[in-house]
This record gives sequence, structure tokens and C-alpha cells, in this order.
Amino acid sequence: AAQASPEAMPSNHPPEPGNKNIFGLYKSPVEGLKLGAYGEFKFGSKQNKDYIVMQNAVAALQWDTVKVLAKQHLAKFPGNLDAFLFLSLAHAATGELGRARFYAELVLKAEPGNGYAPNILGVLTRSEAVLPEDYRRALVYFQLARQANPQSPTPILNAASLNLEIGNFAEARVDFKQAQE
Repeated sequence: AAQASPEAMPSNHPPEPGNKNIFGLYKSPVEGLKLGAYGEFKFGSKQNKDYIVMQNAVAALQWDTVKVLAKQHLAKFPGNLDAFLFLSLAHAATGELGRARFYAELVLKAEPGNGYAPNILGVLTRSEAVLPEDYRRALVYFQLARQANPQSPTPILNAASLNLEIGNFAEARVDFKQAQE
């Protein structure tokens, strides 16, 4: 089995949270709003040390560490959907889009009402889009994420940004206004 590099191995201390806009891959056309490209990973109700350490590694943009930690968590708790989401996010951030899609689809199949997985799939679909139907499929994923997690502005902003990009200005305006509410 391949050994992880020392940089990828978790240290004894949790990584410090970063001060960067982790998911803000696109500049916001609306002053004061940050676009979340993958969705906010807020497991606030889970006080498990594994989650806190993984969240800090995400915040510090330590993607290899996130992968190692998520796999370690899966070894203890096979099939854990949150660990799959962390893996999806880390693989997306490192350009391994096929693996990112695989883990997000696992979550969506196991929990169709999950709000994070369709948002990730929307971002992945958008990043690989070539044809108009690809962009429409990304918008459908963002809509699924909105329905599953209506309090989150992230899928609304992702849809608004995509609508703006493809020239659906009226839809983009509606989405941006809704996100501000």
C-alpha cells in the first residue's frame, strides 16, 4: 500500500483555520457576498473531534490531510456520509474531479435529501460543461441543493453566478436578490 507523504499525515495538533474564502472560486458580482463553490461544510451539531480536525484542515486548505483524515474516519465508521463529503471536497479541490463526483454521488444515492452533495455535483458539472445541456444540468443540481438546504445561500449564489455566466440575466438577478434575503 502506498504511504502518505509526511505533509499529508495529520499532526498531533489540529490545523489552524485559514483566513481565505475557502469556497470562493468566483468573484462575487454582489458587494459583500461570497460565492461558495462547493458548499459550506458546517457540521456545528457534531462535536466529534474527527470533524473538527477535518474542518480545520479544510479551512487551512490542507487537502491531502483532509483525504487522510476522512479515510481514517471511514476505517472507524464505514460508509460515513460526512467523510465521503469531505473526500469529495478534497478531491475536487485537488483537481481529481472523477473521484470528487464519485464520492458526492455516493452521498446523494444514500441520502437523496442531502444538500451538500448536489451542490458539489453542480460545481463539478459546471466546471466540465461544454454544451448548453451541461449548464442546465448544473442548474438542476443547484436547485436540488436549494430544496434540500433552503437556508443556505451557497447553491443560490452558485446558480446566480452560473446564470450570469451563461447570459440568463433575469434569473441571475432573481437569485442574487433571493440570496440577499
